[in-house]
Amino acid sequence: RYQRLEEEKDVLGIYLSTHPMAYKKQKIAIPLTNLSDLEEHVNEVVDVMMMIDHVRVIVDKRAREMAFVEGSDDTSSQDFVIFASQYSTYKNSLERGKVIVANVRISMRDRLSLIINKVKEINEWKN
Repeated sequence: RYQRLEEEKDVLGIYLSTHPMAYKKQKIAIPLTNLSDLEEHVNEVVDVMMMIDHVRVIVDKRAREMAFVEGSDDTSSQDFVIFASQYSTYKNSLERGKVIVANVRISMRDRLSLIINKVKEINEWKN
């Protein structure tokens, strides 16, 4: 089933029948916030499930690695930041194609600011 969905994405550029996250969300027993609903939770900390689409690692002023992460679920795609202190702990989980549950602090500056606090790979959940 997942292979067919990935082939759809490769050929068409989108998931036509359904997003693979829809299946995975049904199996998690914790409350999750859809990426499309994050603006409703400004100044809150929420858990989101997402597929990692892209990771761009940079070096901060103190010569430590941090990253900008693009993630998507079945409702939207969003950009996140993970600062050096957390990135060093979770960098092995932040690879393209992996599905994670991230604990995210949401704030609003000029635009939505999404900061990753914690990460769990989906296969680490025992359900």
